[in-house]
Amino acid sequence: MEELDDFIEVLLWCLDNIWWIVVLTVLGVIAPNYFMEKCIQYTNTFVVMMLLSFIPVFTFGFQLFDARLQFSAVTFGGVVLLFVMGLLSIREDT
Repeated sequence: MEELDDFIEVLLWCLDNIWWIVVLTVLGVIAPNYFMEKCIQYTNTFVVMMLLSFIPVFTFGFQLFDARLQFSAVTFGGVVLLFVMGLLSIREDT
């Protein structure tokens, strides 16, 4: 019975916050995918894939400002390696 109460509580919370859920869905999922499709339509797909491979660089940079997270040298090494390989592949493409 406790599981049903938890489910009802979550359901009520979702219904109370439905507009925020819709806004975040549109801005966080639908809009980026739409713009990525437009980018693929008007540019070289290789360039789009290289730009997507740089997302971890930005994510890692933003995470440095979050006090809840600790710096990881292994993650930093992986991000730097990905960034360098991406730059080298763009350089070879031109």
